Amino acid sequence: MKLDNFIQNFSRRAQVEANKDPQLQSTEKWRKWVHNHSTLVKVIEVAGLILGLASIAAAPAAFILLGPVALLIPIAGTALVAISYLAMTKLHLLLSTAHSMKNHTFKPATFGAGRLYYQGNIPILELKSDDPYKAGEAHGYLLGAQLHRTLQTLHTVNKSSLNPHRTPSPASIPHVMKTLRAQIPEDYLREMQGLVDGYNKWAKGGFLRRAGKVTLDDLILMHMKPDSLHFQGFDSAHAAQPQLASIHPLGCTVAIDKDAKEGIIFGRNMDWPSLNIFGSHTLIINRKYSGHKQSTVEVGLPGFVGTLTGMNKQGLSLAMNVCSGNTRKIEGMPAAFYNRYCLENCKTVQDVAARVAEKHPLGDYHLSAADTNHAIAFHFNQGDRNGPQKHVVREWDQAAPLVVTNCRYQADGCASARSHMFFSKEREELFKRLINEAKETLTPQELSMDKVIAAGLALPYINNTLTTHKVVMLPQSRKMRVAFDNAFAGKRPLHDLDTAALFV
Repeated sequence: MKLDNFIQNFSRRAQVEANKDPQLQSTEKWRKWVHNHSTLVKVIEVAGLILGLASIAAAPAAFILLGPVALLIPIAGTALVAISYLAMTKLHLLLSTAHSMKNHTFKPATFGAGRLYYQGNIPILELKSDDPYKAGEAHGYLLGAQLHRTLQTLHTVNKSSLNPHRTPSPASIPHVMKTLRAQIPEDYLREMQGLVDGYNKWAKGGFLRRAGKVTLDDLILMHMKPDSLHFQGFDSAHAAQPQLASIHPLGCTVAIDKDAKEGIIFGRNMDWPSLNIFGSHTLIINRKYSGHKQSTVEVGLPGFVGTLTGMNKQGLSLAMNVCSGNTRKIEGMPAAFYNRYCLENCKTVQDVAARVAEKHPLGDYHLSAADTNHAIAFHFNQGDRNGPQKHVVREWDQAAPLVVTNCRYQADGCASARSHMFFSKEREELFKRLINEAKETLTPQELSMDKVIAAGLALPYINNTLTTHKVVMLPQSRKMRVAFDNAFAGKRPLHDLDTAALFV
């Protein structure tokens, strides 16, 4: 009871403080309203469309009764139809409506090496094969409908005049594509090719399926999204010419500390513009291997074979946070593939550290990893403003929690003022304050770090308009709890994932 009261009081104080921040309110006020009133928004959109069409249909009769002044009715009706149509088709690109995990997005099915099913309200794609092509083929076919919608949405956003950083077509940058392919392990390329073939097989079937074909290079570019803050530009000679990215409202939060009973607790909010689909299309991807690779449980997306958040059979857990930078050459695995390689081939955080020492990823980002005893955050290509850029490493210890947001970290481990993305410092300071106050206020018997970190993921700043999945991982017991939404997922109740059958 005392713990619950502490969490409620802290959350109340944090919300009062956040309400005084005009920048946060201007960023989230309307987005939060739309998310909290999603049903009302949909009713207004449909009602506007119906009223507009009715006004147009009634124009002839109105003209007979009212004369020329009745011409205003069809004009207003046409405007209302146009506004309602734009709201129904484009509003989701800017404002995300709520998604309840009780509303199942995926249709259970089997194909080849794959099985798509639900565990309670958690969607799971099981890929049981040591052959990457077969795993990819099952992925592409079983998630064809969701991948089709994802690709359509990304295409719409990419073509938008409001998008200052459009992704080029693969055909326009053949040298870049060739160089990128050389940095991706052959197994992952084969899996993506299988995914492409499985998706294209899905697209051919069914009377209503009119999806265009997807290529391997299309999929590779989709996997470059986590690297887009440090690797964006391409010159006219088709050679890579990365540039410093402008600071977009992006962010993710990781908080790690140790509980007396449960061991290391790894909390994580994934923040990315959902475009009204990435939350509702999020699912668990369970890769089961019989060979040397570690079986994994990841929070994934249709068509995405890389790793953003996941745990392996040994309990090793990891997640990434983006940050800006200036990648000058294509050398090293893109972030999503690097993360997956670590998850599949490492057993402890020291194994990850050895991998980092051996070979670095493509560019700048933060990789947090935890096992049953320890946690480390690797900040790639960070350092002081005027000094050499190098990997900064911060380790968890008993004295302080390990919190990672989206600043660039200096050699001394402190968050830099540079690249201060989406309230990065506020998120980091607020989470540390929550954990430290909990330790000071509660006795060891009253304190549950599991509950404290889960509550922290729901706090203002930390839970925001970009939060599409919330995850709590417990490496010691190999437990995982998840919540998905198109925005503000940090407020959603966590669902327990029974991993016993997933790691066999």
